[in-house]
Amino acid sequence: MELGLFTLSDLITDPKTCIQMNAHDRIDETFKAATLADQVGLDVFGVGEHHRLPQSTPQRRPRVVS
Repeated sequence: MELGLFTLSDLITDPKTCIQMNAHDRIDETFKAATLADQVGLDVFGVGEHHRLPQSTPQRRPRVVS
């Protein structure tokens, strides 16, 4: 079994400040998460994409999947 993380790196809006993250900061955050995943020994860090218009993308909430 492998354990890992997967992200679409959507440009989400911060729920506390209501400010949308810019692309540069989101890419930087994604690289930091990948680096941390490697440091803690996760087997996989996946980055995907979707093909929807930005205005149709629902807000993502963190979820635990078992």
